[in-house]
Amino acid sequence: MNRTLKNLAGILVALLIFIIAASVIYVYIIEPMIDDVDPSPDDQDLTLTSLDGTVYRNGDNVFFSEGLNTFSVSSHDVTITIAANPEYDFDYSVGEFVYRWKSVTDLSGALFLTKYDNSFSISIPNEDTLEELIARSQSTTAENVSILTTVPDSAAIFLITIREGSDSATFTAAYGFAVSEIELDQSQIVFG
Repeated sequence: MNRTLKNLAGILVALLIFIIAASVIYVYIIEPMIDDVDPSPDDQDLTLTSLDGTVYRNGDNVFFSEGLNTFSVSSHDVTITIAANPEYDFDYSVGEFVYRWKSVTDLSGALFLTKYDNSFSISIPNEDTLEELIARSQSTTAENVSILTTVPDSAAIFLITIREGSDSATFTAAYGFAVSEIELDQSQIVFG
């Protein structure tokens, strides 16, 4: 029995020395190596920066102007998509067919999206109308497009999503469309 206690004590001492050695190795060698590793792209926020230096973060609203709109991105290896924002859904027709705005999943061609190494640009034709934008996305002419639901002026009708690996950021975006037609109700006009 005495010998069994000696063996058990020896095993416990060896186990204690092993635990202390493993703790020292972890604290002084392994943990500092983990802390020195650069953060992965998943740990960084993806951002957009306009030419005037405005930085947009995930969830921010972006406004396009007519002409060329260029944004730099916080990473060089991103995928950029532009789609309809379902929060500003409206009906429109192309010929005799009626569509919902929220079903449009790719507007990159209609907004002339061009991706560069660390940036991208969106080109908006001067005096562009919503009908013309939809016509470009549907490969038709603006005469074949009718907006069937009121769309608020400068509504954030676009979603820009940038992705790098499993990290992503989404921005709402708008631009002021030229109004193609205004219809006034004469019973509501007051002259004084």
